[in-house]
Amino acid sequence: MSHERLSSIMPITTFARFRSFACKVVLTFAVSLTQCFSLAFGAEPQLSSDGITWDPPQRPACIFEISGEIDRSTIAYVKEQYRSKENYAASQKGKIGSCMFGRPGVWLDSPGGDVESAVAIGRFLREKNIVAIVPVNAHCASACVITLLGGVYRIVTGNIGIHRPYDIGLSASVQDSQNTYAKINTLLSNYFQEMNISRKLLDEMNAVPPDEVRWLDLDEDSAYGISGTDPAWQDYQDSRVAQAIGISKDMLYERRAFAKKSCAQERYFNQRMLCEQRIIRSK
Repeated sequence: MSHERLSSIMPITTFARFRSFACKVVLTFAVSLTQCFSLAFGAEPQLSSDGITWDPPQRPACIFEISGEIDRSTIAYVKEQYRSKENYAASQKGKIGSCMFGRPGVWLDSPGGDVESAVAIGRFLREKNIVAIVPVNAHCASACVITLLGGVYRIVTGNIGIHRPYDIGLSASVQDSQNTYAKINTLLSNYFQEMNISRKLLDEMNAVPPDEVRWLDLDEDSAYGISGTDPAWQDYQDSRVAQAIGISKDMLYERRAFAKKSCAQERYFNQRMLCEQRIIRSK
């Protein structure tokens, strides 16, 4: 898909997308709200009882960006960027800010590109346990979404667009097109299974013609598993949090449920998240 066509149909991102979902990372990883904002917006927020403000997004030092068309050269670029930021990210592990996971992260702002390359990059992201972010005002469409699914944790404050994956080559016959369609769907079906993503997302992609883009809303991002945590990674993180606090996973889940109910009356989003974290981590 061309940049020109994509820019003409981009929706506008609102702060409501972030308020509603992105900082569930606070409870998932038991990190601070400041760290979460730094990941999603590329800036340290100013928190007060009156709300939240932040500077314009700037990419943190341990995060690299995938932008423009995704092709075979992007694979080498991603690996090079990961290596260049690996040592710095490791030195920042546990510190306040966007590098607290101790590994590089990736921002995605791309109109898409080659499907096979997108799959290869997604597999690399999963191999390295990378957090993938579509930051505020960014747009991740077509094959970019396929790459995004490789992140073990996927924060979406920007916009997600889907359509039917296709091969740019010219077909000589209907059977040739059928073979290509089957090959792409087999590749993506296997990839989605590896990434623990429901087949229903692939079905929704196939329902949109290649010359159109369906922009998803926040609920759809979550329902299709585009935003959120890989289940296996979530279980591993829950085990770490429970061990650090000195409780079982059952108790951790009970505390989370109780915290959500107890802190629901908090007026401001940041106060509610901090309230929940205090309850979860209480001795």
